[in-house]
Amino acid sequence: MSRFNQHLNSIVLATGVFAVQSYAVSAAFNDSRFMTSAGELTGKLELSVTQQGFAGRSGIVWIIAPNGEFQASRFLNENTSASHLKGKLDSAALQHIARILQQQDFLGLPSETGQSPPVNPKWIEICFGIQKASLMLPPGQSLQDASRESDLHGSDPSLRLLIILNSILEQIDPNGMPQ
Repeated sequence: MSRFNQHLNSIVLATGVFAVQSYAVSAAFNDSRFMTSAGELTGKLELSVTQQGFAGRSGIVWIIAPNGEFQASRFLNENTSASHLKGKLDSAALQHIARILQQQDFLGLPSETGQSPPVNPKWIEICFGIQKASLMLPPGQSLQDASRESDLHGSDPSLRLLIILNSILEQIDPNGMPQ
């Protein structure tokens, strides 16, 4: 089984456990904080997975415009490569993103969670409009391991951030999940 499939399986399991929790949001919801009446997101959405190391900071950044146009680029320090993935999400994908942001209470997440290791941290950052949430992971920890080790309660900010990341990246590129 590929690393991506292993990661996806752990997130799916965590998502299933989360859905069973009493924290789950009912099917009827008002997503006006995340989606306009015209069917666009209310703000730009930016996701990044960054690893600090010997050469500096490297990783991938995904940017989704309110109208659903997206791009993904790799970066090393301040140098960002040309987009290796571009496209446009349809209205169903944008609705899915708005729903997951609301269900996981993105606006209620702390700006930082996780413990900062002394060297070579890995972190996940999600920005939506002016709201930002980040998760710090130990060096070498994969997103799959982080999902497996997260507290499987709906209130755990680490798990909620990982669910949001996975759900959004599934809409963009199911084969592009970083480790």
